[in-house]
Amino acid sequence: MQFSTRLGDTAAASYPLPLHGEALWQEGERHQESTLTWKTSIELPAVPFGHIIVPSFASTREYAGHAFTLIEPVVCGLQEVPAVKPAPAADTNSPVTAHIDCWHTRARLRSAVVQLTVESPEPPEAYLITLTIRPLNVLRPAMPTSSIGCGRALTPVSQMTYEGDIRGRICSPTALTMALSYLDDPPSLQSIVEACYDPATKAYGAWPLAISAAAGRGILGAVEAVTSWDEIGDVLSAGSPIVCSIRFRTGSLRGAPLRQTAGHLVVLTSADREEVEVYDPAAENDEQVLRRYNTREFSRAWLARRGAAYFFAPGN
Repeated sequence: MQFSTRLGDTAAASYPLPLHGEALWQEGERHQESTLTWKTSIELPAVPFGHIIVPSFASTREYAGHAFTLIEPVVCGLQEVPAVKPAPAADTNSPVTAHIDCWHTRARLRSAVVQLTVESPEPPEAYLITLTIRPLNVLRPAMPTSSIGCGRALTPVSQMTYEGDIRGRICSPTALTMALSYLDDPPSLQSIVEACYDPATKAYGAWPLAISAAAGRGILGAVEAVTSWDEIGDVLSAGSPIVCSIRFRTGSLRGAPLRQTAGHLVVLTSADREEVEVYDPAAENDEQVLRRYNTREFSRAWLARRGAAYFFAPGN
């Protein structure tokens, strides 16, 4: 099955995929007459075994933090954003497993609810909430049926030129920096690296932190799990580059600077049935970042498992 819902106020109107209304916020706990949290819930359809559930929240307003919880009938929460400690491990008998920024189903969910809690004295504003579900694995990913592109030339940035021993761990902030490089006031790689650092896991690749980093610079975005090149084309055609989460075995993505990877982020700017244009931050230097990969091989690397992507509302 595939499912998506997107909720947002007027600030999210430029998001390149359709919105389905606004969130219904309910007041949460109070402390000394001040509202500390606001909550909203999304009811899910029945979700089969072997699916990925990806929630996302962004706001251009600054809030103390947010967290997603899945209830069915067990409670399984994701790591809070920002976090000071990893989320607790799920019960081994739970029908879902939590993976920092998404859930995987290992049994059928019949009546699940995903709850979002935002720490705020007032109902959240200038926000975008998305929730997407798709099979964790897709045997034969679809191919684009026409040429699509965002029409933007980005500033190439290699993560391998970053000073320090973390250069091999910052593909997500480097890809995000390139995806936002067309803005009139583009962010520096250093600022995005700092914004994407997760002290709970000491990693830089948590999807929600990348979305929060973009929102902090006025760009609403979301993490979505996709299989359709139709939606991908809609996002590119709106002028928004896409940050894609890929994984591939040795030799299965020809021309890539990495021989293999269990998880890597690149920026997609155009595609047709033969080739995709990608900014790959794992290149040895900035001059080698812009690459062309075989479309079928790239589709397998991206869409065969999870199909996660950072989508953004086009900026200036």
